[in-house]
Amino acid sequence: MSQERRPFSQRVGARGVAQLGMEDMPPELRVSLWNIIQPWIWSVRQGEYARRAQWVYNFPAIRWPTDEIPFHSRSDHATQRLKEWFFSAEWHAIYDLVEALPEMIAYGIEMPLFDVMRKYRVLEPSDRCRQLIIDYATNLDAMLEREGAPYRYRNLQLVPITNEQELSEIDEARVAPFAGARMHIQGAIEKISQRPLPDYRNCVKEAVSAVESLLQEATGLKGEKMPKLLDAFERKYSVDLHRAFKAALGSLYGWTSDDGGIRHGIFGAETVSRDEAQFMLIACSALVNFLVAKARN
Repeated sequence: MSQERRPFSQRVGARGVAQLGMEDMPPELRVSLWNIIQPWIWSVRQGEYARRAQWVYNFPAIRWPTDEIPFHSRSDHATQRLKEWFFSAEWHAIYDLVEALPEMIAYGIEMPLFDVMRKYRVLEPSDRCRQLIIDYATNLDAMLEREGAPYRYRNLQLVPITNEQELSEIDEARVAPFAGARMHIQGAIEKISQRPLPDYRNCVKEAVSAVESLLQEATGLKGEKMPKLLDAFERKYSVDLHRAFKAALGSLYGWTSDDGGIRHGIFGAETVSRDEAQFMLIACSALVNFLVAKARN
């Protein structure tokens, strides 16, 4: 575990951490999620309470009349009402609320919501707002890891990837110095993170498009395809890419661009699976980082 020391029972092997499925929401996880979000909603400065309460009551999965918001932030009625909803809602509605909570934090301290969320993506909101969001994300990630949940919180989204090394590749690619690559990596993250129905097929397409877009931007050949782009990249940056490596990239590109290709998974099944989408997101993120490093060198 990255955020806190493992308990004795886990260290001696008496109790492991069961990895939960994507749609699993056992009582223990639901309680832990509630314990993470509840203090953030009501325990705030008095002037922020009304704005945060309005955000909660207007949340798409909740939609309660805002004229029923209790006057005082310490209202047991408000807490109990939200708790009853939380412990009966669908798994994906719970994750929606947990994922979106930084919006409520920003809304509560009277900052323009869109600007705060946009700036946070490059870590530049006000100091107080930024620190609150980072504190929330840190605590949430530690809890998700502790409970064996199959998500981690990155860039204001719950991403279905838990390996820290893989997350690091995605994090690095998301801030690559090529705008098109950044956009497509973010698009792939959004597709694989959709709830309740992830879009694995288009996650793969976005991930491969990140590599293609980077090569087009790096070489200035906007309309060209993968083989010519790789040749041009080698010439421009004095890079010697092995022919087998280039052939593998060409094959991946062909799979995603052919009419019948991406409709089938890597193993020929009619649909692209989560495993394949996850593999492609991580692999293409690593390729983006590799090509950026080559260009810099």
